[in-house]
Amino acid sequence: MNEQLIIAQDDILQSLTVKLSALRDGQEKYTGIVLWTPDVTINEIIQKKEFRDKLGVELDNHDLRSYARDIRYSLQEPVGGVQKFQLDTQHGKVCVGLIRLLPRVIAKKGTLMKSEYILDWTDQIQWNIGRGEQAAERYGVDVNNYIIIRDDESNDEMRNINEHVSSFHAKILYENGGFYLQAEEGGLDHTRLKRGKNESTLRTEIKMPLYDGDFIKLGSVNHYVLLLFKLS
Repeated sequence: MNEQLIIAQDDILQSLTVKLSALRDGQEKYTGIVLWTPDVTINEIIQKKEFRDKLGVELDNHDLRSYARDIRYSLQEPVGGVQKFQLDTQHGKVCVGLIRLLPRVIAKKGTLMKSEYILDWTDQIQWNIGRGEQAAERYGVDVNNYIIIRDDESNDEMRNINEHVSSFHAKILYENGGFYLQAEEGGLDHTRLKRGKNESTLRTEIKMPLYDGDFIKLGSVNHYVLLLFKLS
């Protein structure tokens, strides 16, 4: 990297660090950042490994690593739900998207294919929940589950619980900046949402907002998979 690009690189790193530090001090919480730019020269800089390594060092030095632990680099403006702003550095414009706290879903009763599922709305806005990876064919289109309840469970007790979940039981949606739970017609039994001491049974036409600490119950009254909706 020539001297001019090094100067531009340092300028970008300083501007970005100052902005992220101000946001941190304002106690806004995010899990990551995505960088992109319409400027060809600036894009050449931020795509280089040297810049990415130095950005990591700057995040560590300014105690920003936990605040922006996920760093992404894009060739175009992201279309998902990120808060966007523009840095006008001395050498060009850098666009930054802040990825807000990403919810995760974990099993408290029953078993999932993964230990947890991250709901990243910058990649998608709907997450199907069901038993097994292949959900069903709907309207002539094969639909896959994202949050997968194990259909190959070897433990008899856990298998009995899991089997009360349909192959296409419910879904989580991201709409207007929030997350919602909706039951599907394929559910063999009820889909219920438990918040504190209150519990609601969902019907297919109802979308219930999800908040940190909510429990999702899939199955019969006595045999159900219990999922926890948790902010990272």
